[in-house]
Amino acid sequence: MRRSILVPFLTLAVLASGLATAAAQGPKGFEGTPASITSIPLPRECPNEILSMAFGEGSLWMSCHTVGPIWQHQEAKTFRIDPGTHETLATFPICGRLAVGEGAIWLTEFPRFRKLYKIDPRTNQIVASLPLNLGEAGRIVVGEGGVWLSRQDLASIISGHGGGNHIVRVDPQTAQVTATLPVDHLVLDLAVGEGAVWILCGLNSLTTTQQEVWCLDPHTNQVVAKVPVSRWTRHLWAGEGWVWTLEYSTEFTGPPAVTVRRINPSTRRLEGGPIAMPRHGYWAAAVGLGSLWVSQYEERLPAALSRVNAQTGQVTVLPGGTTNQLPQAVVIGDQAVWVGSSTRLPVLDRVQP
Repeated sequence: MRRSILVPFLTLAVLASGLATAAAQGPKGFEGTPASITSIPLPRECPNEILSMAFGEGSLWMSCHTVGPIWQHQEAKTFRIDPGTHETLATFPICGRLAVGEGAIWLTEFPRFRKLYKIDPRTNQIVASLPLNLGEAGRIVVGEGGVWLSRQDLASIISGHGGGNHIVRVDPQTAQVTATLPVDHLVLDLAVGEGAVWILCGLNSLTTTQQEVWCLDPHTNQVVAKVPVSRWTRHLWAGEGWVWTLEYSTEFTGPPAVTVRRINPSTRRLEGGPIAMPRHGYWAAAVGLGSLWVSQYEERLPAALSRVNAQTGQVTVLPGGTTNQLPQAVVIGDQAVWVGSSTRLPVLDRVQP
């Protein structure tokens, strides 16, 4: 990757000016919040597209790949970065969707996502690989004693029917499949936390106005509750005492609307009304430091990092990039929020709330 030594300093300057712009131009009621932002120099060999980031085992993990025609070979790499010194501690010749937990780093390999890798953080070695014979892996999360993957069936996605999709459970010690759970609906997202595995399911009927969030008990591998949610629900996270959903409405009567809802994991019911977000677009989110953090964008406005307080539901806006950056990945770690953006050059920002 070609990167000018001036990029980190230019990014900082633009981000600093973006704070005042975001506060001035943002919708009424969303006040900009001062934050310390540091732009992290990335390795020279880092490809230009950030696919995934994760934080754990004392490090930031980032997967990148080049962008080009599907018939051409794409360069793919995963980096382990020290959050304090910003030094690259290890480089792996693979890229994919990342998750950290159960003492290891887990990666479903780009571009087909049909193989699962386990990386030992003590040795920085790939210690296991598992072919995913059931098809392409959609989401991957780790926790509650397992590695959980959603299996996507291409025919089901094209037809709009969910038959053939599965939730796959992998034993983190042996890296072998221990359970395969059929799902009759499209699996749109997956989360783990608050004592359960949470599955966002898209119902099959074209006339339905709802989707469902399923609660799976990791001790029995059984679905113990189904929570109706809006048909516009797109993503799911668990943490800070809640299960969070993000709705992206594209009704033709106005611009897209992004809203957040919260599910109480104890009662397994929605609580409170929709929480409106300040931008009309979103890219990624993460839960931690007492909040849900959502990277957002909107035409002619600076890219922003929107914070939803877990206790009060109040939304505030922090700068999260510039107008020509796409904030594609967000993770929490080392008491900071890490935002990965890609344009012609990837940019990694550490936001200290």
